[in-house]
Amino acid sequence: MPDFTVQHVAKIDYALLNSLGIKHLMFDLDQTLRRPYSRSIDTPIIELFNDIRKTGFFETTSLVSNNILSLDKFGEEIGTRIFQPFKRGLRIVRKPNPLYFEEVLSEINASPETVVMIGDRLKTDILGGNQAGVYTIYVKKLGPIDYWFDWILFTRLRERLSLKKALVATRQTGGKSL
Repeated sequence: MPDFTVQHVAKIDYALLNSLGIKHLMFDLDQTLRRPYSRSIDTPIIELFNDIRKTGFFETTSLVSNNILSLDKFGEEIGTRIFQPFKRGLRIVRKPNPLYFEEVLSEINASPETVVMIGDRLKTDILGGNQAGVYTIYVKKLGPIDYWFDWILFTRLRERLSLKKALVATRQTGGKSL
C-alpha cells in the first residue's frame, strides 16, 4: 500500500512532504513523468521541476528507472540525476529489489525517513519504496496507452486487483484506507 495516492505529480503537496521531513524526491520516469514512447518530457513537468527547485525544500530530486536505455536526455531536461539498473555479480539489480534502493539512498546520502518514492507502478515503485522504508506516493499513469509488455502481462489489471485486495484487507482489520 502506498502512503499517499494522487492523480498526477503536479497534484502532490510538496509543502506537506517538506513538513514531514522529506528532503529527497525519487521519481519513476516512464508513465510517471513521461508518456509511453515519448522522446521528451512535457513542458508542464519541466516547469514543475523548476518550481520544486525554487521552493528550496528538497536537497535532491532523482529519476529512478528500470529502463536500461540511455536516459541522460531526460535527466538534463529536468535537471536531475538518473539511477538505472546495475550489475551486481551476474545479476541485474532493478526496482523493486532492496539493493537498488540501498544503492540510490547511499548515492544521495539519505536516510529512508527523509525520502519519498513517487511512481505509477505498485509492484516496482511502491513495493520497492515500502521495502526500503521510504514514503511512497502512487500516481495515475500518464497517457491513455501502456507499453506493449504491460498489455501482454496484464500489468495494470493485476495491479488494480492487488490494490483492491489490499484495501479490503485494510478495512477488515480496522485500518485506514486511502
